[in-house]
Amino acid sequence: MNAASERPWHPVGMGKKLIRPLRIAGFLVFLLAVAAAIPSSAAEVAGVVMVGVLVAAPLLRVAFFVGRWWQIGDRRFAMIALLLLVEIGAGTALALV
Repeated sequence: MNAASERPWHPVGMGKKLIRPLRIAGFLVFLLAVAAAIPSSAAEVAGVVMVGVLVAAPLLRVAFFVGRWWQIGDRRFAMIALLLLVEIGAGTALALV
């Protein structure tokens, strides 16, 4: 390894902290989809939670990158990602009204 790849903000290693949470989210979605397919009283709840995980995982990923980009000083990407999250939040708020 060279010195550049050992820095915590090096682009190659930037998403390594996301691998395990995203795999867990994918496995959780699979289990919830199986639970939602089995006729029972908990099937509807499993389906709703599954959709919630499917929506939350990418948003949390973007939020993670906002923090990382802000940490390394790349304010443009951080602000663009933050504006994306604000836009999604505003759209959700308008949809619920």
